[in-house]
Amino acid sequence: MVTQEQEGTWKPEPGYIWVENGNVSRGVKWQSGWHSVDHMVTEEQERTWKPEPGYIWVENGNVSRGVKWQPGWHSVDHMVTQEQERTWKPEDGYIWVENGNVSRGVKWQPGRLSVGNPHVIASDQEGYWHPEPGYVWVAGNSPHPGDFRVQKATEAETASLAELIEPPKEAKEDAATTVQKIQRDDAERRAELVAILDRVPVDMKLSKERVAERAKEGDLYHLKCQEFFRTLGIELRRAGKRSWDKDFDESLQARGIILQIQGDTKNWWPIQGSSEEEDWQQAQDEANMGFIVVGGYIPNDPKENGHIAIVTPVPPDFDRSKLENPGQGPFVRDGNDHRSKATGK
Repeated sequence: MVTQEQEGTWKPEPGYIWVENGNVSRGVKWQSGWHSVDHMVTEEQERTWKPEPGYIWVENGNVSRGVKWQPGWHSVDHMVTQEQERTWKPEDGYIWVENGNVSRGVKWQPGRLSVGNPHVIASDQEGYWHPEPGYVWVAGNSPHPGDFRVQKATEAETASLAELIEPPKEAKEDAATTVQKIQRDDAERRAELVAILDRVPVDMKLSKERVAERAKEGDLYHLKCQEFFRTLGIELRRAGKRSWDKDFDESLQARGIILQIQGDTKNWWPIQGSSEEEDWQQAQDEANMGFIVVGGYIPNDPKENGHIAIVTPVPPDFDRSKLENPGQGPFVRDGNDHRSKATGK
């Protein structure tokens, strides 16, 4: 037991609890599963500890040196630690049960493209993967542990694979039903999100007139990204969805909103791929499944305005390469007027 500030009062040492609440004469007992303020957890054996999930020992097993957050650490329930302490993302092939809610956990998503392995798709069986149609494993009929490289299949390989893996009719029907349900769920969420996004500029009474025409009347470019974000929150609330309406002080501009989001790890989780391109792809993939993805930019100069935007879903058959100026990042909506890259107007 440990003495407290008030004379004659005691409290249990870390890892111990009262045998009878507050009764010093009854003493204390070791409590396995007890979490300390410095991110360690008691084990079954008295006076032994382990790091909380996501943490590792600063010096192996040395309790006095404490623990540190370890980005890239994988939990037993298929979540991965991110750079920012106490933030997580689903492992490859998994999605949140409830978007960004760590306590609800993750679930396997058959048909989901791998984030880190091009042309590889999550199979119906949890933890298993298969190449996209038209591709085969470089390593043979099944991937070697950790080797998910694929290559274009030849016509002969495609025909051979079709014969080898042709499932029974019942299995094909079950798999088709599963895939169709997932695709339908994603399509419904996507369509619902697009409909909500479409209502935002109507609420804002944004002009549909070309900027060049408005400029003749002295109406300059509209910069209304934070208004778009706030109005989307209102529309989500009206639709009975989880919303941030009223969560942000009215005085906040885009910069302040972004900073508040970054600090709110309970309600928001960051996308952190291994590269900028991976971030962009994950952002677009999440939006295409009907989830809210917010992007933000904070310039180094505190006098400059920040920017905030919402990633918008695109149709499954959308072909970026057919655009005149396809760009690389996800497609966003932000309430702002933008100059054409082609014409500069």
